Amino acid sequence: MRKTSTIRRGATAIAAAGLAGAIALTTGSAFAGKRDDTLNIGWSRVVESNDVYFNQGVREGMIVGRLIWDNLVERNPVSGQYEPLLATSYKWVNETTLDLELRQGVKFHNGAAFTAEDVVYTLNWTSDPANKVAVPIMVNWIKNAEKLSDYSVRINLKAPFPAALEYLNAAIPIYPHEYYAKVGTKGMSEAPVGTGPYTASNVQPGRTITLTKNPNYLVGGPKGDRPPSSGPDGMLVQSWPLR
Repeated sequence: MRKTSTIRRGATAIAAAGLAGAIALTTGSAFAGKRDDTLNIGWSRVVESNDVYFNQGVREGMIVGRLIWDNLVERNPVSGQYEPLLATSYKWVNETTLDLELRQGVKFHNGAAFTAEDVVYTLNWTSDPANKVAVPIMVNWIKNAEKLSDYSVRINLKAPFPAALEYLNAAIPIYPHEYYAKVGTKGMSEAPVGTGPYTASNVQPGRTITLTKNPNYLVGGPKGDRPPSSGPDGMLVQSWPLR
């Protein structure tokens, strides 16, 4: 039985049980497929790229992104506190230096191990103006990122930036560095690879994407259990542009 999955318009938590309500807030519709535990979603806005760094102006794309990828931290929607996600802890060394210890044993959907190399590459690549991400303000506060060890990193800020943790939570998913360096933004859009609670398949950018629960999703993070205990086994997301 094929299990499909679709997107969600919620803010920080990935409780996929809230997807239908979140979709109701978008220009789309959601329908349950109870026999195969799928959620079928359609909306009128086209998401031309599934690479989050090149669709950040499109809310629908950001919703899908939170299902496929993880950030370093996740804001608890109840307490408002920032909880470690791909990180296990973080510490401000001073106003412009943030150190993070990273979660070990995490795998990307393609089987690659998550390490500090992925964090450093993602932050340095996206904050480089030459790469022209869609919404530079999300990353232009970053001076650079350094690898301290295989599972610890340092983020150097250009200046004190009180919203740093919020931006790390909201808009900076971590990509597998070797894969992204090889396939680029077009390849990531056509075959997304993350560490998140859903994997992507049957991707046609701007038209459809199938999401399936990741059975190897990390344990003990703020997004949920392994695999995510709530929400549908799969989702099918489709765009139906209005003419």
